[in-house]
Amino acid sequence: MTDLVKIVQQLDDDEFHLTTLTLDQTLQLKKFLVFQCCKPLACSKCSYLPAVHSMILVICDRLTEMFQCIHKRLRRVHATMTGKADISPPLPLAPPAVESPAQLLCGSTSQAANVAACNLMLFSDDFRAQYSDEEQVHMIRVLLGLQIRNFRQLLARVGDVAQVQKSKARAAKINSMLARLGRGSSDIDAAMNAIINEISTI
Repeated sequence: MTDLVKIVQQLDDDEFHLTTLTLDQTLQLKKFLVFQCCKPLACSKCSYLPAVHSMILVICDRLTEMFQCIHKRLRRVHATMTGKADISPPLPLAPPAVESPAQLLCGSTSQAANVAACNLMLFSDDFRAQYSDEEQVHMIRVLLGLQIRNFRQLLARVGDVAQVQKSKARAAKINSMLARLGRGSSDIDAAMNAIINEISTI
């Protein structure tokens, strides 16, 4: 429980400096956060405690928002590649939906993280020196797919816990996150396709 509370505090205070991370560093952070949520679920003493599940749901909500932010980052990457300010036409978004208010903030600008200027690099410097742009794009696409799958499995696991099944409010929250993750995943696929198509013509 202490670890979960600390993570929420770190996210709220932007101690991870989310907007400065390269995309692979963002995925490493997501992997760490998913692991931290899985730990109490494997503990017989705390796996059914409502307070523990509440903290897990808070972190999962932040993770869902991070996945939604990734497609916006990828859209900016594509816009930079093509020199276009607006790439909405080739990258249709999912139908409009009511979204949760932004929970992640950029500590340096005090803006919501999803509108702040973020690091557009897919990989850190050492990694970029070893692989071509095309190789990096294909690798990040695979990594993103694995991360989305693993996070979806975490949400399903949380939803299966008896405590959640007894609470319609908790179940509805998980269903909302799954829907948001689904939209984010579709938008990420569209953005990745556009980037790959652009690289293939270079």
